[in-house]
Amino acid sequence: MTMWKPDLTKFGGHPAEALAEAIADAIASGALPPGTRMPTHRELAYELGLAVATVSKAYSIVARRNLVSGEVGRGTFVASGPRMPALADPEAEASNTIDLRICMPPAVGQDVVLAAAIEDVVRAGGARAMLRYPLPGGSPQQRGAAVSWLERLFPHTNASEVLLTSGAHQAIAVAIATVVGTGNTMLCDPLTYAGTAQLANVMGIILRAVPVDEHGMIPAALDEAIARHSPKAIFIVPTFQNPMAFTIPQQRREEIMAVAQKRDVMVIEDSIYADMLDDPPKPFASLDPDRTVLITSLSKSVCVALRVGMIRLPRHLVAQAENILQSLVLANPPLMAEVAANLITTGRADDLRHKVMVEIEARYRIARTALGNIPFVGAPQCPHLWVPLADQNQMSEVSQALARQGYWVAIGRDFAVSREHAPAGVRIALGATAHRHKIAELCQALRQHISAPVPAMSGVV
Repeated sequence: MTMWKPDLTKFGGHPAEALAEAIADAIASGALPPGTRMPTHRELAYELGLAVATVSKAYSIVARRNLVSGEVGRGTFVASGPRMPALADPEAEASNTIDLRICMPPAVGQDVVLAAAIEDVVRAGGARAMLRYPLPGGSPQQRGAAVSWLERLFPHTNASEVLLTSGAHQAIAVAIATVVGTGNTMLCDPLTYAGTAQLANVMGIILRAVPVDEHGMIPAALDEAIARHSPKAIFIVPTFQNPMAFTIPQQRREEIMAVAQKRDVMVIEDSIYADMLDDPPKPFASLDPDRTVLITSLSKSVCVALRVGMIRLPRHLVAQAENILQSLVLANPPLMAEVAANLITTGRADDLRHKVMVEIEARYRIARTALGNIPFVGAPQCPHLWVPLADQNQMSEVSQALARQGYWVAIGRDFAVSREHAPAGVRIALGATAHRHKIAELCQALRQHISAPVPAMSGVV
């Protein structure tokens, strides 16, 4: 058993929060590697001179952030790798806790529309086809519907280049397995979709961060990183980047692609948030279709319950990706794919998308007003805001203060590829609450905490 003893004087706030931050810091730095068995509550309380209840509260905080897990009869262990933020708790708002950590579309009547689509599928006899194992990647009709959905983002896609998956997360897994492969390196932003880091860890992929500015990945830094690390691919979220909310302008996209072409590196493009725009920027796939794997989904722009993703690949990679998809899941649940196809072909998906866009824009304006003069990154149709903070200490203090008031937000550390040079900030998911006024309340609280003077460090008792 590892007897780990942190120096809590480096961390502010309540002793339990200070200990939780010390644990998170040690995990991020590697001082507590994956699989480490943590001291018991009583042992650590004795070593630090704290109450057992204080240590228990700290362990609960880091468990909610998926940094550790408890096993009955064995103890508490450091999680085995990068973890995604815990899914939003559907009971949270009933208990006056607002969980804004997960990006999802706000409720705009999706339940009624989904019920109608399912009824259509059953009435049309589509349920009979679901009694057999479906084709991996979807039926020709389902792929055709996916092509229609992709038309706005990437016109002239052929159904033979498209596979359906259970959400964009699975599509990313297929893309990584297809173009990167175990033991190889992939480049990405310093903060990126947490699921990508989790997948890379499980699949034995080495992630390396490339510096960014307000326009995204810096081309010169990308060129240098490719020369140093010899990656197989670049993973990039070009529109409404997650979590930092910037959109890469067209000239920068062309410069990044020029580097990828010069160095002969593939691009995995997660354009899941581009669906929030009627006229999205041209994707990387339009610059070099044979070098780009394009991914999107209905989960962020239509309904989170629709676990249907789409992956468009260069033709020479389709068979390999299809085999990988089949080896991972044998076949994806056909009901969701058939319902998604119905929603797309009837126009209901696009109607819901527009309603989501309108609601997100209303929430964006509420947040902008409530934040006042606090700088942030976002856009009227971007489903999340990024509020940069001075450093890791301020990020911890602000997130802890919000948590004490019942507001859970994602922080930069949740998305960091490496602790070194990771930007500090908080991400606010605008669609995660059922009530607009909660967005205003959170942003007002955030403004107060950022504007408040930092208290002097006090001793830990």
